[in-house]
This record gives sequence, C-alpha cells and structure tokens, in this order.
Amino acid sequence: MAAHWTCLKYCQALHPAASLELSDEGDTVPKRHYKTAQSDELTRAFACHLGEQLMRQRYPDHAVNIVDADLVLRAGWIRAASTRPFGLKGCLKYFVEAWRPGEPSKVLLVIAHGTHGKGTVNGQLARATAHADFVQLGPYGELPTLLVSTELSRAKGVIIHALATPGEAEIGALPAHALQDRNFFPDMHIPGVDKPEPGFQLPAEDFEWFASVLAHTEAAGLMAFAGSVDEVNNYLTKQQRKSRPDRLVMPGISSVCDTEHRLHGHHFVGTDHVFRLHGVRLEVFSGLREDLHRLLVNGPGERAEHLRAYREAAYQSALHRPTAVWDLQWGGPAHIAANGAVLAIRRLR
Repeated sequence: MAAHWTCLKYCQALHPAASLELSDEGDTVPKRHYKTAQSDELTRAFACHLGEQLMRQRYPDHAVNIVDADLVLRAGWIRAASTRPFGLKGCLKYFVEAWRPGEPSKVLLVIAHGTHGKGTVNGQLARATAHADFVQLGPYGELPTLLVSTELSRAKGVIIHALATPGEAEIGALPAHALQDRNFFPDMHIPGVDKPEPGFQLPAEDFEWFASVLAHTEAAGLMAFAGSVDEVNNYLTKQQRKSRPDRLVMPGISSVCDTEHRLHGHHFVGTDHVFRLHGVRLEVFSGLREDLHRLLVNGPGERAEHLRAYREAAYQSALHRPTAVWDLQWGGPAHIAANGAVLAIRRLR
C-alpha cells in the first residue's frame, strides 16, 4: 500500500513540462517534515531509475534488478540494521544487479540524498562518497558506485546531480543450495592502513552466497508487491525477517493476493487498493505475471530451485515484454517491468 500511495504522490508532486518541475501541490505542502519525506521519495525514484539505466547501458543483454541494500546487508552482518556507528544513517542505499541465468552477476551500489531547497549538493555528494566507502565487495575500491543528489526547487525546477565510477564488480552465479545467514565481522581492510576500519567488506569466497542473497531478497520483494505476504519469509533469512513488521499490527492495510487482471495480453495476479485524490477515486493494481508468480509460490521447500526456474522464465519474458504503457482495455497506464511485475492505475467512476 505504501508503494501505491508513493506512486500517486509522484503524480501530484510533479507536472509534465518541457523540463521536470514541481507542481503547485508539490511545492506548497504545509509541513516541513512532509517536504523532507517528499524529497526522499522522489530522490529514491530518480536514483533507482538512473541506476537501472546505467546498468542497462553497460550490460545491454542482461536483466536488471534493484534491491534494498539495508535488507541485503542484514543477512550477513547482524548489526547491519543498526548502522549508526558506521555513518550509514540518513542515506538511501540500493544494490543494482545485472544478471543472466547461469552466469555471474554484475553489481552497482547506489547512494542517494535529496534536498528540498536548503541542502547543499556538494555536501550531499561528499556524504554519499563516505557512505559508499563503507560497503566493499572483495578487495577495497572495486565496487562501482552511483552517487545521486536531487534538488527539488520551485525556482530551479528538479535538478539531478549524479556521479558514477567506472569499473566492474562481478559476483557469483545463483547457487543451487539453500540460503543461510552469515555473521561477518563489520570491518574492512584498506591498503596502506594498518588497522581495519569499520564497514561491510565481503570476502571473494562468499560471492556466490551474496548472489543468492540478492536473488532471494528480490523475490521476497516481488511477493510483497503482489500481495503474497505469506510467501515473503520463504525468501528471507532469519536475520532479514526481523526487519519485517508484523502484518497483524495494521490489518486494515494488509495486502492480499486475490485479484486478477489481463494487461497488455498477459494474465497477472496481485493485489489492489482504491485511493481518493481530490475527490477522484483511483484503483491501483500491483502484481506479477501469473506463470512467474506460480513458479515462486509452487510448493514448500527448495526455494532455490523455484528461484532458478523463475529467473530462467523471467529473463526470456524480459526480451519480449511490451513497450506500450497505456492499456485501452484496462483504461489507464499499466507498466510491466522486466522482472514480470506490473503497476497499473485507472480512474474509477
């Protein structure tokens, strides 16, 4: 539900123009803390989009996934969620994975900050550099990063600053064995520095494990997006599950995978909600292609095997996914992502 509402907030905060600008509503929100949240949400969207486009340019024949870095790190470092000692609070972090079935994946780290007019871009990019330095895959300095700072200003419009480092970080292919928690010590070794520094450094011999964490975490996100909340824990480690809120805390907004629609000629299953924006009722549907969803939920145990089958099918479907956005039969925009997920919005009478 939060993902749906955020998407609708984007529609309100921005208006189409020759250059991307804030709408009147996006600029005149009444509370300062809401503007901060709005800045974070829009920065999140732009950073993920830039990260995806950058990896597609570098690896045009690969599928691309975006995974929350905090949740991934929790599987290997128990204290990853409490990152204040390592200076990682206050930034948005994502791993962007470019992959093909049976081959080692490529990884990009994305660090993002946003300001609603009073932050300094240079300071944000400097902090993002420091934040990126705390996460290393293999030897120090070999993980490519994308640093993003977004300004939301009535006077200047929406300005996106981005710095990308060259290089390539290749991890293992998705293994066939089940995923388990690890407990790495939170330090990293910097050449020329005698003592280890605080941070998250993954040994090269654990790259296959990391590839498994990325794939399983992405599958958990797909299950949550489609409303299959009971399946989410099957793709998370014990440490990752501790970050999930209890679905019974707020039963009124629990998502349930009980809705089906045919969009762009494909059958989707998922969940839906209805929102009101200025008196207009909007229906929002999020789901996954039915055949891909069935692969991820089909039977107990052996989740790694199901995940491998899903990736094989998802990679093939990504090559032939529709490029159109508007679906006439649905009556609104319906965007299908390369991983088979769909987000569709339409106005209700």
